[in-house]
Amino acid sequence: MQHKSKPTGSGALPAPLTVLRAAAYGTDVILLLAILVPITFALQPLLNTNPQSGRAMWNAAVLCYSIPTWIYFVLADRSPTGATAGKRLWRIRVHSLRGRSVTWSDAISRTAIKLLPLELTRLVFLFADRTDSDQQANTFVVTLANLLAFIYLVVCAQTQGQRSVHDLVAGTAVKPVV
Repeated sequence: MQHKSKPTGSGALPAPLTVLRAAAYGTDVILLLAILVPITFALQPLLNTNPQSGRAMWNAAVLCYSIPTWIYFVLADRSPTGATAGKRLWRIRVHSLRGRSVTWSDAISRTAIKLLPLELTRLVFLFADRTDSDQQANTFVVTLANLLAFIYLVVCAQTQGQRSVHDLVAGTAVKPVV
């Protein structure tokens, strides 16, 4: 099913739901980075986090980016609007297919699967010491993350944008706001 918007009089075709989902996610990532990067630099001296090793970089990434990002997506999916700022901007929302609102469990599992490729790429920080085995691990992790992201996109396209892998796991779907 294609996303249908109200006629604008311009004759423009509505964007497919898959495109709207990608735009919403991109908007959310840009918004999160615009907020979290300055905060991270401001807090770095206070938290004494000047990461020099791979492990320290991973710890800083989890503390400053992973945790706030997870909180953002879980709270937004669980909210009455079922939408992040990006979803609201692009006029789409997540909903449960079980005939109830999105539960905490739904929101957490949806976020865990959705952010898995991103979290896998953060693992590269753990292997930042440049040995041959570390480089092989980096290549494997980045390849796996990209493969998962590609699978997510294929599944989303196959369902006309309504569901991706994280929606299948959580029992949710995305639909236009009407």
